[in-house]
Amino acid sequence: MPGDDLSTINPKITEVEIGIRNLRKIKIYPLSIKDQKDVSDLVVEAINGFFATGDSEKKDAEFLNFLIELVSLNLLRILSIVTDENKPEKLLEEIDNEQLANIVEAIYEVNYKAVSKKVESLIEKGKKIFPSMRQ
Repeated sequence: MPGDDLSTINPKITEVEIGIRNLRKIKIYPLSIKDQKDVSDLVVEAINGFFATGDSEKKDAEFLNFLIELVSLNLLRILSIVTDENKPEKLLEEIDNEQLANIVEAIYEVNYKAVSKKVESLIEKGKKIFPSMRQ
């Protein structure tokens, strides 16, 4: 289109198809630093709470149920952050479990995976510059 400047489009915006009867695409936006910190703090706090009981015999199934509950309790908040949908609660009527998994994967890929690789690279570079850095 005339006048469109493609250089201003954020390449981190991901599109995910959703829909039970008819598919449509929604945009998944990257998290701001504040939102990313809030989401990370939420997950870390919840996981620490899960393991704080001192019960080392907890099973994988219990942890999976815990993660599902964590996502369920915070799903609307997360969807309102990463999408521009006016009513994120309506999205729940339009998505299935696989589509939700695709949304979660898109959030992880854009906000956490790439960053962790860059941090690892920076640590390796730092070790070369400062050989006395601890492992």
